[in-house]
Amino acid sequence: MRPAPQQGPFLVFPGGDCVPIVGPLRIAELRDGWYVIGRNSTVPCGSEAAARDALEHLLDEQDPHFLAEEAVELLDVPELERS
Repeated sequence: MRPAPQQGPFLVFPGGDCVPIVGPLRIAELRDGWYVIGRNSTVPCGSEAAARDALEHLLDEQDPHFLAEEAVELLDVPELERS
């Protein structure tokens, strides 16, 4: 019995190599460099250290405390006067 084919989306390289980008954020060294992949997106990075930094930043953006702080900051913005 053959395994079920993976469902997309994929990062597709010239030559046809496909890397699935579904699932949680993670660091991957691919044939042309380092990436953060997951959540149906890709972030090319110049090095493994840059990929670690990018992953940390992206995970911080998911943190409920970060999101709450961001929401409070938006509430502090004065409303535009209506004409």
